[in-house]
Amino acid sequence: MKVALAQINPLVGDLKGNAETILSICKIATEKGVNLLLTPELSLWGYPPRDLLLNSHLLKKQEEILDELSKKIYFESPNLKALIGIAEPANDLLLPNLFNAIVLIEESKWKVIYRKQLLPTYDVFDEKRYFRPSNTLGTLNLEYFME
Repeated sequence: MKVALAQINPLVGDLKGNAETILSICKIATEKGVNLLLTPELSLWGYPPRDLLLNSHLLKKQEEILDELSKKIYFESPNLKALIGIAEPANDLLLPNLFNAIVLIEESKWKVIYRKQLLPTYDVFDEKRYFRPSNTLGTLNLEYFME
C-alpha cells in the first residue's frame, strides 16, 4: 500500500477552493500509484478557522462540498482513498457543538472515522472554544489487494 501526505496550505474559509486543491492533489497521487492520501487537519477549512466555525451556513456548505468531492474523487481516482480534515457538527444540544474530525472518502462516500481528543488552548490556539474533545479512539481498517 502506498500512502501519501498532502503538503498543502489550505486558505482559511475557502471550503470550495480547498476542495479543488484536494482534488488536484488526488489526481497527482493517483498518477503516482498512491492508495491512501492524508490531508492536513481541518484541510477543508484552513487552519485556524476560528469564528468561521460558528457560521451554520458554512457548516452546511461543508457537507455539500464533501458530497461533491467524494463523487469527483471516485470518478477521477476510483482506487484512491482520502482522509480529509473537517469540522463535524455534534448531534445534540451541548456546547461546543463541533468535533475537529477526519473523514475517510472512498467509493464516492465519506464517513467520520476519528475525532480529535487533545485540544490545544495555549498561545494562538483556542480549540476548546469551538470543539469538544472526543473520548473514543479512532481506527482505520482498510482492505488492500495487490493486483
